[in-house]
Amino acid sequence: MGKYNQVLSSLARESRFKECFCLGDECSTSIIRAHSVQNNRILSQIAEDGHVIQLKPKDIDGNFEISSEAIGRKVATISTNFCGFHDTKIFLPIEARDYCKYNKEQEFLFAYRAFAREYHVKREATNLLSNAKKLPKLNKNHLDLALQGSSLTLQQIEKEKIWWNSVLRNRDFDKIGTCVIEFYGHYQIAASSAFAVEYDMQGNQINDFSDLNQDLKFIFLSVFPQGSKIFVLLSFYRKDKKLFSFLNSQIKKRSINEQKIIISNLLLSHVENLVLSPRLWNKLLAEQQDFVKQMFLMTINSFENHLSNLKDINLFM
Repeated sequence: MGKYNQVLSSLARESRFKECFCLGDECSTSIIRAHSVQNNRILSQIAEDGHVIQLKPKDIDGNFEISSEAIGRKVATISTNFCGFHDTKIFLPIEARDYCKYNKEQEFLFAYRAFAREYHVKREATNLLSNAKKLPKLNKNHLDLALQGSSLTLQQIEKEKIWWNSVLRNRDFDKIGTCVIEFYGHYQIAASSAFAVEYDMQGNQINDFSDLNQDLKFIFLSVFPQGSKIFVLLSFYRKDKKLFSFLNSQIKKRSINEQKIIISNLLLSHVENLVLSPRLWNKLLAEQQDFVKQMFLMTINSFENHLSNLKDINLFM
């Protein structure tokens, strides 16, 4: 294991966070390793010999690169962010039943799960940055800036966590809007994530990343195969409906092939919680695999991933 991996692993262990996102009197005593992408309904479909592919940052021969790792589906996409009681009770409508297009409760629950994971990741990232400041020979100015941004985002989503759980309790599912895209075919990919884009496909600003005091306007994305098709759910706060009208006008109204390229760009440019089937990964030529890794690396290193600058990549094959 490289030095970077050793340091990162040690920091990650120190920074782990365990708490039920739906904290309340009904919580069971133990926090479980909960899947953000459903294991039995989704990961089981795309796994090969019980494994899926995830892209991970690694220190390879002294260089920071992305590697493709075969991960057991039982441990892929897990977070310690729900107790056993709430993980079972809350998500039963999407665990026990197929997704029904435009079912508001199910669409809310997919978005809720994506936000809960983002909240957990941000808590651990803020802990990690805080712990990293204690280490010698690190750029403290860079860490201070990163910690400031992470802490401000965490403050925002701490407030939004209360909102999500209130909507769940009141069953006011109409407060989330969703653009539903579907492709017919047996595609081997899945994802669950919350992220912010700076511009839409025509260059209109959605978020100003330079203003650290501005609340981010998120997209809550879920991608999952079901039967003879794959669904892409792009959810948002209904109060931001006008801003996210571009999801329909600039993406859904394109040709099917263009939609596949756009969604592939979104996944590789904005989503870390992405799972590929080994069957799909092995279909890609070596140069295509390298290109996917390069795009994924840019996601970590830069915010300059604009939707108006699409790369010619299609993961729906």
